[in-house]
Amino acid sequence: MLIHGNITMAMILFGGTIWVQIYLSKKDNKYLGLILPALNGLWATVMALVTTPTYDEITTSVNGVVVEVTRTAIESSGWHMLFMFILLNIGTLVLLLIYKNCRGKLNDNKNLQEMPVV
Repeated sequence: MLIHGNITMAMILFGGTIWVQIYLSKKDNKYLGLILPALNGLWATVMALVTTPTYDEITTSVNGVVVEVTRTAIESSGWHMLFMFILLNIGTLVLLLIYKNCRGKLNDNKNLQEMPVV
């Protein structure tokens, strides 16, 4: 039952985010629709930097008792950071596509209203 509740909550959050993005993108102020993509991009950047491993932990145990924990510094992998950045920015890309689609329709309607009727 817990999994069903988590899936339901995730779908509500996902749908709500999409609805808010569409709502903000259709506003006259063109910068309102860029709020969620900017926040998501900032979050993705921070998470890509934070989740990059900087040390390797080796635990030595004897009969289930931890005897020694050794941390060795490892070189930060630029590829890992790049992969995480791209992966986490998929949501940003989706939000920007919604923004572009809504703004395009808004601009098309605006241009149609400005056309003279012959």
